[in-house]
Amino acid sequence: MTTIAPYSTNRANKPVVVLYENLVNELVRYLFMARRGGNPDFGTKYRFDNGRSEPLSEQVKAQVHPDIKRQLKDLADQENCTIPDLIREAIEQYLASKQTTQAS
Repeated sequence: MTTIAPYSTNRANKPVVVLYENLVNELVRYLFMARRGGNPDFGTKYRFDNGRSEPLSEQVKAQVHPDIKRQLKDLADQENCTIPDLIREAIEQYLASKQTTQAS
Protein backbone atom coordinates (compact mmCIF):
# COMPACT_ATOMS: atom_id res chain seq x y z
CA MET A 1 0.00 0.00 0.00
CA THR A 2 1.41 3.35 -1.00
CA THR A 3 0.45 6.67 0.43
CA ILE A 4 0.70 9.96 -1.37
CA ALA A 5 2.21 12.80 0.57
CA PRO A 6 0.57 16.19 0.08
CA TYR A 7 3.41 17.39 -2.14
CA SER A 8 4.33 14.14 -3.87
CA THR A 9 4.60 13.93 -7.64
CA ASN A 10 2.70 11.80 -10.14
CA ARG A 11 3.89 10.26 -13.41
CA ALA A 12 3.98 13.64 -15.15
CA ASN A 13 6.20 14.97 -12.36
CA LYS A 14 3.61 17.55 -11.37
CA PRO A 15 2.80 17.95 -7.71
CA VAL A 16 -0.51 16.33 -6.74
CA VAL A 17 -1.58 19.58 -5.10
CA VAL A 18 -1.24 21.43 -8.41
CA LEU A 19 -3.31 18.77 -10.17
CA TYR A 20 -5.98 19.04 -7.48
CA GLU A 21 -6.04 22.85 -7.80
CA ASN A 22 -6.38 22.54 -11.58
CA LEU A 23 -9.30 20.13 -11.15
CA VAL A 24 -11.02 22.45 -8.68
CA ASN A 25 -10.52 25.44 -10.99
CA GLU A 26 -12.02 23.54 -13.92
CA LEU A 27 -15.04 22.49 -11.82
CA VAL A 28 -15.61 26.06 -10.63
CA ARG A 29 -15.35 27.34 -14.20
CA TYR A 30 -17.81 24.70 -15.40
CA LEU A 31 -20.35 25.20 -12.60
CA PHE A 32 -20.33 28.96 -12.24
CA MET A 33 -19.50 30.41 -15.64
CA ALA A 34 -22.27 32.11 -17.55
CA ARG A 35 -23.52 30.57 -20.75
CA ARG A 36 -22.08 32.37 -23.80
CA GLY A 37 -25.42 32.95 -25.49
CA GLY A 38 -27.11 33.87 -22.24
CA ASN A 39 -30.09 32.00 -20.85
CA PRO A 40 -32.71 31.65 -23.59
CA ASP A 41 -35.46 30.98 -21.03
CA PHE A 42 -34.60 33.96 -18.84
CA GLY A 43 -37.48 36.25 -19.81
CA THR A 44 -40.12 33.56 -20.34
CA LYS A 45 -39.63 30.51 -18.18
CA TYR A 46 -38.14 32.31 -15.18
CA ARG A 47 -40.30 35.41 -15.19
CA PHE A 48 -41.03 36.92 -11.79
CA ASP A 49 -44.70 37.75 -11.33
CA ASN A 50 -45.43 40.35 -8.68
CA GLY A 51 -49.17 40.50 -9.35
CA ARG A 52 -49.17 44.07 -10.68
CA SER A 53 -50.68 45.20 -13.96
CA GLU A 54 -47.93 47.80 -14.44
CA PRO A 55 -44.29 47.01 -13.72
CA LEU A 56 -42.34 48.95 -11.11
CA SER A 57 -39.52 50.65 -12.99
CA GLU A 58 -38.51 53.68 -10.90
CA GLN A 59 -36.61 53.79 -7.62
CA VAL A 60 -36.85 56.20 -4.70
CA LYS A 61 -34.32 56.11 -1.88
CA ALA A 62 -34.76 57.48 1.62
CA GLN A 63 -32.53 57.28 4.65
CA VAL A 64 -34.24 56.74 7.98
CA HIS A 65 -33.24 56.29 11.60
CA PRO A 66 -32.52 52.68 12.64
CA ASP A 67 -35.47 52.76 15.06
CA ILE A 68 -37.85 53.65 12.22
CA LYS A 69 -36.47 50.84 10.10
CA ARG A 70 -36.94 48.38 12.97
CA GLN A 71 -40.54 49.57 13.42
CA LEU A 72 -41.17 49.17 9.68
CA LYS A 73 -39.71 45.66 9.78
CA ASP A 74 -41.91 44.72 12.74
CA LEU A 75 -44.99 46.14 11.00
CA ALA A 76 -44.11 44.34 7.77
CA ASP A 77 -43.83 41.07 9.70
CA GLN A 78 -47.25 41.66 11.27
CA GLU A 79 -48.82 42.53 7.91
CA ASN A 80 -47.01 39.63 6.18
CA CYS A 81 -45.52 41.88 3.51
CA THR A 82 -42.24 43.66 2.81
CA ILE A 83 -40.98 47.07 3.89
CA PRO A 84 -41.11 48.42 0.30
CA ASP A 85 -44.77 47.33 0.09
CA LEU A 86 -45.54 49.34 3.24
CA ILE A 87 -43.71 52.39 1.90
CA ARG A 88 -45.48 52.17 -1.48
CA GLU A 89 -48.86 51.98 0.25
CA ALA A 90 -48.01 54.94 2.52
CA ILE A 91 -46.90 57.05 -0.45
CA GLU A 92 -50.07 56.18 -2.40
CA GLN A 93 -52.24 57.16 0.60
CA TYR A 94 -50.32 60.40 1.07
CA LEU A 95 -50.63 61.37 -2.60
CA ALA A 96 -54.35 60.48 -2.63
CA SER A 97 -54.97 62.63 0.46
CA LYS A 98 -53.06 65.55 -1.12
CA GLN A 99 -55.15 65.27 -4.29
CA THR A 100 -58.43 65.30 -2.34
CA THR A 101 -57.37 68.38 -0.31
CA GLN A 102 -56.30 70.21 -3.47
CA ALA A 103 -59.55 69.32 -5.27
CA SER A 104 -61.70 70.81 -2.48
